[in-house]
Amino acid sequence: MKKYIVIAFIVLSSAVVFSACTNTNQNDQSSIDSQTVEIVESLLPDRPAEINGQVKSIEGNEVIVLNELKEALNDEERIARREDRANLSQEERQALRQEEMEAVETEQLTLQIPVGVPIMTGSGNADGSNISANLADIKTGSYLSIWQDKQGQVEAVKIKGLN
Repeated sequence: MKKYIVIAFIVLSSAVVFSACTNTNQNDQSSIDSQTVEIVESLLPDRPAEINGQVKSIEGNEVIVLNELKEALNDEERIARREDRANLSQEERQALRQEEMEAVETEQLTLQIPVGVPIMTGSGNADGSNISANLADIKTGSYLSIWQDKQGQVEAVKIKGLN
């Protein structure tokens, strides 16, 4: 009988020790995740991207992008557009967006994405945060924002989704 009590005590003690270790790791992981998001956010430039468009093809690190040629809106125009669209239903906004996408002129650009350039994508959280991605995440049909330095070299890439 004493043997069963000792075995039960050892099993319960082990369970308590292992559950305490598990909780510590989960807390550490969440703090690591939030630190990672902060670091990743700082990798994207603060200015608007020079190239925005859909990936026509990708082979290795060479990407062919259909860069959208559209007028840059100033702050007043952007606010007015946002107010106009706020009154539309979801379906009306989607239809308007589709019309705009079809009417946008594009130019085909061939770019090399060098090794080590930060590539980001949305985290899926409602806060709009980004997470690190890699070249393999860029697919034909993906919509990209690409920042270039003064020499025209790719500085950063954000994958915005599939069209």
